Amino acid sequence: MAVEKPMSNVEVREALTLLLQREEERAKGSRRKARRRKRQKQRTKEAGIAKLVKSIEVIKWCVLSISTVMAISMIIGIAVIMELTREAERIKGEVAAIQQDAERIREKIKHPLETIGGTLGRRLEGNIGDFLNTDKPGE
Repeated sequence: MAVEKPMSNVEVREALTLLLQREEERAKGSRRKARRRKRQKQRTKEAGIAKLVKSIEVIKWCVLSISTVMAISMIIGIAVIMELTREAERIKGEVAAIQQDAERIREKIKHPLETIGGTLGRRLEGNIGDFLNTDKPGE
């Protein structure tokens, strides 16, 4: 077995200096890694925030587009309802006129003699009026 000889003061100082330098380098490396991790974490966080902002922007435009389509659909629906209402009123008026005409025709059919008499009476009145107007030479 070999006997180790005790280290001299110079060797102890050199060994301690070497150990301290290695420890300092290890600590520096550790701090660099920590800073690098922190920067990477910060970049990841910023990238996530940027992505979130873009997503919110897309959602905003989607909601705006959907709202616009809904508003246009409602306007078109209201316009169609208004047009249908106008058309229904027009048809209702036409139906009422047709019903009145049908009622007049029904009355004429129910009372044919009155109808014929009324027509003949008007003609007779017209003829008498014409006759009386022609007999009066001064007028």
